[in-house]
Amino acid sequence: MAANTGTSSHYVAISLQNAGAKLNVIDSGGSSDRIVALLGGHVDVIPASYAGVKDYLKTGKFKVLAACAPQRSAVLPNVPTLKESGVDCAYVYPYTFFFPKGTNPKIAETLSAAVKDIVQNDKSYANEIDKAYMQKPYYESISDSEKSWGKTYDQIMKLSDKLQGKVQKETK
Repeated sequence: MAANTGTSSHYVAISLQNAGAKLNVIDSGGSSDRIVALLGGHVDVIPASYAGVKDYLKTGKFKVLAACAPQRSAVLPNVPTLKESGVDCAYVYPYTFFFPKGTNPKIAETLSAAVKDIVQNDKSYANEIDKAYMQKPYYESISDSEKSWGKTYDQIMKLSDKLQGKVQKETK
C-alpha cells in the first residue's frame, strides 16, 4: 500500500493494519505519486481523493474498496465506509485557515464571517465544489473548528507510536 508518511494517507494505512490487514506500507510521496504507483502496478492499493481518481473509476482502471469518510457518499452510495467494513478509521480533511499565534482575533473573525457568507449564500460556488470534488461546502465557527481539530488530534494520537515507526509490525 502506498502512503505519504506523516499524512492522512499514512493514518489510513496504519488504521487498516490495526484492523488486521497484512499490508506492506511504502512511502510513495503525494497523491499523484500514489496514483502513478497504482497505475504502474507497483502497489496494490492507495488512499486517494475521489477528485484525483474519478476518471480512472469511470474507465474501470481503478475500483473503490471503501470510503474513509464517516458516512457513505451520495455519489457512491454502494461503497461502504471503512467503519462499516470493520476498520476504526473515519477521516475528513477539513479545509481550515490557520493563523500564527498572536494574530489579532478580529482578523480571524472577519475571515470566518466572509467564509460563512460564501458557504451559506453562494450557490454557484457550492455547485463548482460539488462538481469538481464531490464535496459539499460547509462552515464551522472558530470554536467549533477548534473542537473538531481537537477530536482529530486525539484520534491520530492513538496511533502516534505506529505513525512514528516506534512499534514494529508483527513478523511471522
